[in-house]
Amino acid sequence: MVTFNHPIFLVLSVCLVPGFLLVSVLVRRIQKNAIAGFGRRQTLNRFSKFSGKTTTALTITLSLVVMALAAAEPSLKSNENGTSRTLNAILVMDVSRSMLAKDGPRGKSRLETGILAVEKLLEAYPDGRFGLVIYTNKVLVYPPTFDHQSLVFVLRDIWQNHSTRGEGSNPITALNETGLLIKELPYTVDTVFLISDGGKSLSPRATQPPLATAMKKLQGLGVHIVAVGVGGLVPVAIPVYADDGALVGYHRYEGAIVYTALDEIPLKRFADETSGWYLRLTDTDGLVAIARSENLDSQPVASGTSTNLVWLPVTISILLVVFWLRPRPA
Repeated sequence: MVTFNHPIFLVLSVCLVPGFLLVSVLVRRIQKNAIAGFGRRQTLNRFSKFSGKTTTALTITLSLVVMALAAAEPSLKSNENGTSRTLNAILVMDVSRSMLAKDGPRGKSRLETGILAVEKLLEAYPDGRFGLVIYTNKVLVYPPTFDHQSLVFVLRDIWQNHSTRGEGSNPITALNETGLLIKELPYTVDTVFLISDGGKSLSPRATQPPLATAMKKLQGLGVHIVAVGVGGLVPVAIPVYADDGALVGYHRYEGAIVYTALDEIPLKRFADETSGWYLRLTDTDGLVAIARSENLDSQPVASGTSTNLVWLPVTISILLVVFWLRPRPA
């Protein structure tokens, strides 16, 4: 695909041609008026030599056109490698308070378990495009990128600084934003990893959000959700940490300690509604394992090659000047 780094010059090159035609029409009209005003043969003969001037004007105009094309910096880009395959995916990560509960594998928190699994997924597919959507009751979206280290930095900052915030979690809004993001992408992303504890809380006023129309949007985009459940089925308290990382107590709601457990039901529904898969994350290698076992790594690797084509219009311009300067018969 040919692209232009400075498309404004492309517009200029397009405008030069009709501009030349307009000037030519005006000049010819002036000529006719001048000939009609004189009527002498000497005058007619002199104006009949306009053909040489026409060639000069045309050569100059074409030279300007191709130089404008050169200024636009055309390049030939190859975006995909048809032989190599990788995984393009959006990582939707629940970072609400309940994800701090330490009932993951080997006593890790749910959040730490999910982040370590994501890191292994990124390492397994270094050529893949990965986007990140983090959510509590609010959503923050990072478009797909090859810069996996930036995504790891964002996740580790949340984990190590215990910066989970918000009141509850809203996966529906997060998935809706994910669908809007995927719809705007110029390449295929058909896998979403939703990493969450299901949002279940045993506080008295806890309610479970209904299944959203976001599922239908994702279905229409051909997206499959890999719903990844983290945490245990036995309710545990949610720890609260000070800024220095010290445990200062447990999260309370209306004076009572809030307990949380993995709720697999909504996660399985998300997966089923998009013909996806549910995975209970008991090992940090789980995301890589399901990606390979279900052949999710089926997208072409973006080659990112780019060939500069500036030389082509420059060469044409030089040839036009050489043509104009060629010796003419007397």
